[in-house]
Amino acid sequence: MLEYGEKRADSRRETDPNMIYKFPDSDREYTAICMNLSGTGILFRAQDDLEPGRALEIRIRSEQYTCPSIIAFIEITHSDPIAGGQYEIAASIKGIKAN
Repeated sequence: MLEYGEKRADSRRETDPNMIYKFPDSDREYTAICMNLSGTGILFRAQDDLEPGRALEIRIRSEQYTCPSIIAFIEITHSDPIAGGQYEIAASIKGIKAN
């Protein structure tokens, strides 16, 4: 059952693992920090301003039992500048790849 005030179909997990992302047409990897993760979306911080509609492959490695490591394909929905020259980026998860 969803907690009071939670309007999402999938619960959101607060996470703090390192995240790697790359563009489908490249082997170059970039680092980011995963802020939170749900069954359908992700919020992360990165040094790059990623354009909405852009597709990425992400890899999140977690030491936490409650948030297993995953490889997923995402689509950027929005990117907002924040302090320190970073961007807060939201994306929808389009698919999960088997490890």
